[in-house]
Amino acid sequence: MTKKALALILTVLLALAFTCPVLAETSIQHPKVIVYGDVTKTVYPGRSIFEYRDDQGLSSTLPFSRQEEQNISISFANLVFDKEFENKSIASSTDNVDSHLSLTKDVLVSNGLEYIYLKVENSSVLSADTFYSAKLTLNVAEKTITEDNYLLTTVYVKRSGGANFALWDVLVAFKVVDTGATPRWIVVGIYGGTGTDTCSESENWFADGVSAVLYKTFGHDGAYITVQLQIKSILEAAGVAWKPSKVVNVRYCVEFKTGSSLDATNIVEAKIRHAIIVPSKVYIDDPAYTNGLVVNGTSGAFTPSAGETINVYGANCTEIADVTIPFQWEITPEIETDAENLQMQYTWEFTFPKSPSGIGDSLTFSNTNITLYGYKDGDAWDMLYLNGVDKLSSIASKKVDETTGYWTYGLASSLTEGNMYQIIARITYTADEFDSLTEAPVFWTNPVAWIQYKFWELVIAIASFLGLGTAWAVRQKRKLRTPKR
Repeated sequence: MTKKALALILTVLLALAFTCPVLAETSIQHPKVIVYGDVTKTVYPGRSIFEYRDDQGLSSTLPFSRQEEQNISISFANLVFDKEFENKSIASSTDNVDSHLSLTKDVLVSNGLEYIYLKVENSSVLSADTFYSAKLTLNVAEKTITEDNYLLTTVYVKRSGGANFALWDVLVAFKVVDTGATPRWIVVGIYGGTGTDTCSESENWFADGVSAVLYKTFGHDGAYITVQLQIKSILEAAGVAWKPSKVVNVRYCVEFKTGSSLDATNIVEAKIRHAIIVPSKVYIDDPAYTNGLVVNGTSGAFTPSAGETINVYGANCTEIADVTIPFQWEITPEIETDAENLQMQYTWEFTFPKSPSGIGDSLTFSNTNITLYGYKDGDAWDMLYLNGVDKLSSIASKKVDETTGYWTYGLASSLTEGNMYQIIARITYTADEFDSLTEAPVFWTNPVAWIQYKFWELVIAIASFLGLGTAWAVRQKRKLRTPKR
């Protein structure tokens, strides 16, 4: 008899599960706490932009996501390739330096990025309207190339000491042998002064009896610039018909021309980050660009549509240094419900990440803040604390914006690495809002609560049918509801 009664009750409850009306949804939402900021870090292509090496040298991932609608700017000079120079051993280069100049040359590292450093400075009085240069030539391991290959150079050039330069530049030149066994130069020139970009054939370049195709780009003083050009496009622009077969030398040249008036000191500095010939175009995959984000210029915008993984194609890029990523981090709260008083108490706790102090990757945080999103007017809040400090009066006059459906309040800014933050809030809701923010127990996860919940629905249905009060039964049912996530 007991089993039959139980079966009958379960049958009725199951029927009620499908016949009882669904509670109407409202626009109310649980409050949110989102941490915003920028993190500057090393990014590893093909892996999450938030992955980094921790203090143990192990792979860890920051708990962030990209800020919506914010681009990530990538400086092309910060791309690290497994091969960045055809030859960088300038200590053993063959140098041709004008007698009026002194040359400083070295291979240096700054912030983990290797570069060739060159500086020329006059060591005696110069003549007006005259070219001066220092040329460094190196052999390379011969390799076969074609006109479909690309030249990729990243160069910084800057003048100092005076203002009467007619021009100043850095040239990166590749000596090739064409398909007719004739030596040629293909040259990329980065000029600091103003001018019009050109590409032309130049006979007897460097006075060594070898013709050259010279590409010039102007207006790049004091900043890194990447020039990536397909060899075929350079040859066509210069109007030559020969085709390369192999590369045999690389030459780095720093030069300037004095003006009609002379300065006491003339200095030109150069930093060369990349000087390579690659098989195909180097680009960063991004669906916002038809053919990807081409590595050419100073930097590029990696759009939100590209996701949280940066892939580089055309050359083996092992890492990208100093990428600044706008991030957001929504903190999940613990929620306690008080059905009797239609209240919910929220507790958000998190520890802000800390940059590794040992062998790990450096993390630099900036523009950080904790933003509170409220979907209920401030006067309905009964409590708001940040790390024990009462913040309730700061939101008392906040009203929900009719357009967005919420208001915001900056709880804190300039967050401290390694610090723990705790936000506690309590809000009083209407009955409809409370019900909208909670949900009935699920049979499969909590069958006892589910049976109790359906029992009170049955009681409410019978009481309503008999015209009896249901408030007490409604409160008992509401106590079984759990916060929606």
